[in-house]
Amino acid sequence: MAKLSAAEKQRHYRQRRDADPERRKGYLQSRKQGYIRDVEMKKRKRVSELSEREKKAQRKAWRVRQQRHRAGLRAGAVTTPSSTDSNPSPNVSRQPQQERRARRRDAQSNRREIEKLKDEIILWKRRYEKAKKRNIRLQHANLVSPEVKTQNILQEFRPNVLEDHHSGQWCVVRYDDEPYPGIILKVEENNVEVKCMHRNGVNKFFWPSSRDDINWYHDDQIMCLIPEPLALNRHSAEIDQRFWEIILRQQGK
Repeated sequence: MAKLSAAEKQRHYRQRRDADPERRKGYLQSRKQGYIRDVEMKKRKRVSELSEREKKAQRKAWRVRQQRHRAGLRAGAVTTPSSTDSNPSPNVSRQPQQERRARRRDAQSNRREIEKLKDEIILWKRRYEKAKKRNIRLQHANLVSPEVKTQNILQEFRPNVLEDHHSGQWCVVRYDDEPYPGIILKVEENNVEVKCMHRNGVNKFFWPSSRDDINWYHDDQIMCLIPEPLALNRHSAEIDQRFWEIILRQQGK
């Protein structure tokens, strides 16, 4: 007699068990108790607790199992030998086929996991490059105080040396710690002659009507060069708001 495989031994055991009504009843009872215990310990879920996707997968598994069962019954009915047949053909074990299917499922699952990990690697590489570039920009950035930054901005509109060709340009003069716009008339060495406007409010200036306010100022009193002030009405004008904010920051106001 040929040696039986593990699947054949299990099949023979189930046939003997199911042939005895008492053993069959005990087996079903133990399966039922095991199911209840697994549900209480949260190892298994009831159908009502499953998500729609899990319900769909479970129903598909039930259909496949029922199809296999019916196919087995039909095959058994066809291949069942008559009472006069002394050499019945043995049933073919399904275990190798099930093992192949399980291996294919595992391989497909592993491939999906690998593709997912590849996508995550690409995403994290992009985030790393972005953070690296941002870090480089911060390292090369000129991190200075607001006062120094304001001074640097003013220097862009303030030549190191005022010369004759600056005559006729508008500038801001610091007089008694207050800014006044005016027009440069002459430049001689470290002195500058400026025709200044008078103040009549916050960032509001006007030309005096009695006589022109023309005076000489030292070079370091010229804060910066500016475009012509903007007219508010027939008498008043204001410095461009961008320059005015920079001037106030330089004065600490």
